[in-house]
Amino acid sequence: MKTISHPYYTLGDLSREEINEVVDYYATFSLPWKIQNPSTLSQDTTTTTNHVAETIPPVAKSWADLVKNQNKAKAAAAAANSQSSNSADQDSTKKASTMKDTTKSAKTNGHTILHGIDNVLHNYKVSFDGKLIRPRGLVNNGNMCFMNAILQPLAHISPFYALVKEISKNVAHSFKSKTPLIDSLVMFVNEFQEGPDVETKGTIEYEDAFVPEYVYDALRGLKRFNSMRGRQEDAEEFLGFLLDGLHEEFMSILPKIEELQDDSDQLNHDSTNVTEGASEWMEVGPRNRTSITRATEVMETPIKKIFGGQVRSILRCPGSKDSVTLEPFQALQLDIAPDEVHTIEDALLNVTKLDLIDGFTTSQGIQVEATRQTLIETLPPVLILHLKRFEYDSVGGIQKVHKHIEYPIDLKVAPEIVSPSKGVSKPISYKLLGVVYHHGKLAAGGHYTCDVLRQNDEWLHMDDTNITRIPESEVVAEHSDRLAYLLFYGKSNLIDS
Repeated sequence: MKTISHPYYTLGDLSREEINEVVDYYATFSLPWKIQNPSTLSQDTTTTTNHVAETIPPVAKSWADLVKNQNKAKAAAAAANSQSSNSADQDSTKKASTMKDTTKSAKTNGHTILHGIDNVLHNYKVSFDGKLIRPRGLVNNGNMCFMNAILQPLAHISPFYALVKEISKNVAHSFKSKTPLIDSLVMFVNEFQEGPDVETKGTIEYEDAFVPEYVYDALRGLKRFNSMRGRQEDAEEFLGFLLDGLHEEFMSILPKIEELQDDSDQLNHDSTNVTEGASEWMEVGPRNRTSITRATEVMETPIKKIFGGQVRSILRCPGSKDSVTLEPFQALQLDIAPDEVHTIEDALLNVTKLDLIDGFTTSQGIQVEATRQTLIETLPPVLILHLKRFEYDSVGGIQKVHKHIEYPIDLKVAPEIVSPSKGVSKPISYKLLGVVYHHGKLAAGGHYTCDVLRQNDEWLHMDDTNITRIPESEVVAEHSDRLAYLLFYGKSNLIDS
């Protein structure tokens, strides 16, 4: 038996092939792995057993411990002081490690019994009734601020945190996992301790900062993502890759759940599609006006349940039926450049502005003056608003829009921007959960920070490893050094329920 040594743990039960797999997979993390030369190990079974027993350090507390680097030595020493508070997490981790053979779903008396991640995904419901977590800074390891500014709000958004935490309690980790992005987010949320802040002599003692580079590395494995390391990237682009990647990994799991169902035990498919695609039907609207409606169908994964909304795009031209397209969104794009846009409410109304399409050619080859209008079809529990700060200029290239846009803590989405087919007559209320800022005068380069709302209604400004408590008034104030770029809002009726 070979022994693989690490300052925090020993994986003495792995085969040589498994050890090589671990080392190859995590080579980019610069871990202080040291594989002992087999010739130096005693061939005597008793001697080998004693050697292993003497060198085994404490067992890892969570999957995240597998990727801690040498800079975490200080955090390991501090862990002894919080052993009692970590006991619950240790127990849940041990429990998860023993569930490897019990997470498979099976049929009993003709009915499907779902276990593990199958059960989590099938029964997941969006809830803002979350746990208070202790804040931790994130190390900027070379132009990684765009990632840090996205991960912090996600960690403090209760539905997202609860989803990933529940997965960590029900699924055993595997180095050969086909869902590396989900695994990386599990590792990330397990870095946080739940409970009130630790206060010493009136001063809040925040946990040590850490490097969540494993999330980046999991994303880098996606073909369409390519390498983002070492160059300035866009926070909204990173958020899109992250949510899309998670959605696709959940999609790869959900069909397996469907295969387990029979005619007497079907999942509720009122709004769920087993495969993604498109559909078309005839729709009768106000004043008996007919339209051809096409929709891009999206599978009902937890990501869609939390962040997924839908817009209705209506194309009208003389002599033809309206052409309606329903398209999904995870971040609603808001054009803030027009002179009449000064607030988020203005930007939302601007989405529905009627656009003239000159020179539109019909299927009969006739040019007519057509119009296009976009309305909101459905709004998600967590609404992400993307303020389009960067626009292309034919002379100067990509330019930043230096314009302060007012946004409230309590947002009222006007019913007139919602599709009439939804029958909305009152404003839809949302509460601000987080803000991502862009610093700098140029589109290229700059820096990202964020504000996050905790479960105790305390606001924090987070700048990589720096954490500052701030009043609510500062969150919505105009700042000379930064401009709001992404806004996270939660549906008030769900937060208050």
